[in-house]
Amino acid sequence: MNDLAFGFQAAPASDVHKSDQSLYREVMEDCALGHRLGYDAAWLLEHHFSDYYPTPSPLLFMAHVAAPFPTSRSAHRCWCCPGTIRCGSPKRSPC
Repeated sequence: MNDLAFGFQAAPASDVHKSDQSLYREVMEDCALGHRLGYDAAWLLEHHFSDYYPTPSPLLFMAHVAAPFPTSRSAHRCWCCPGTIRCGSPKRSPC
């Protein structure tokens, strides 16, 4: 049986207008807090069709987060609108 691991969700998002630099600085502070609290992983969000989550490249952002926290794991979550995005070939079913 595998050990249980805990992660937290982080995203550069705000309901008030802030610069992207400010949003990314805040999410890095959130990741630092999660690391200090002993969480095993950071789940970073990607959101399509909205400026709410300004993350154009989740994998690059994960690499940026991984550099100061090499013992933490990271993954990304992708929020897609069902029926509007198809994975790979148009013959395949929607995401």
